Amino acid sequence: MTATNKNITVCSLEDAAHSVELFYYMEENGISDVSDFFTGTEADKLQIDGNTIHFVRVETPQSDIIIYWDDSYETDEERIKGILTRFFSPDFGDCFEKRTSVWSEFKDGCIAFRDGQGTFYSIWQYTGQTEFGTEIK
Repeated sequence: MTATNKNITVCSLEDAAHSVELFYYMEENGISDVSDFFTGTEADKLQIDGNTIHFVRVETPQSDIIIYWDDSYETDEERIKGILTRFFSPDFGDCFEKRTSVWSEFKDGCIAFRDGQGTFYSIWQYTGQTEFGTEIK
């Protein structure tokens, strides 16, 4: 979903607190805590193994920083990072298929994405291979 070839960094809410680039972005924009990115807005969502992982994209001039929040702590971090990295890469269409935008389509391996705007989510099904060679459908 990124038109340019910016760096894509995917990190957990906890790891985001240690990002120097994100720190400077927050300082410049009057944001006091990383969790503030999830306050007062509906985050985008990724579903894996029955768990819903919330995420937001923070766009800086140098990169897109994707911060995810997995409050179940049951989902493999590498899987989350792999899918979100592919989703925000310029060739995301090679690994994702657009579904009908109804919640019944939000199944395993799907992303509900509205990019922090409005109330309408697009549903995208991950169709690519994971690093472990298993397909998510």
